[in-house]
Amino acid sequence: MLAVGGELLVWGSIIFAIGVGSFYGLLVLPVGMAALAVGVNRIFPLVAIDAGMTAARRRAIKHFWIAVVLALAFLAARGAWKWVISV
Repeated sequence: MLAVGGELLVWGSIIFAIGVGSFYGLLVLPVGMAALAVGVNRIFPLVAIDAGMTAARRRAIKHFWIAVVLALAFLAARGAWKWVISV
């Protein structure tokens, strides 16, 4: 819904700006995008799933810390390799 609405607003504002012969016609785009966002938020409000951590969130946190440890290990190994080569 947002993608189609955004696409219509982009092309509609360009056509409107050409039609009226002024760059002020392009103001339709930001005003329309704000109205579209407010309308979609009223139709599909964001609500919390639950108060606790979901399984997906726990998995994401676990994988984030695994990635951090791997990145630090890579940087440490790279620094050690540069030290070996320079000696």
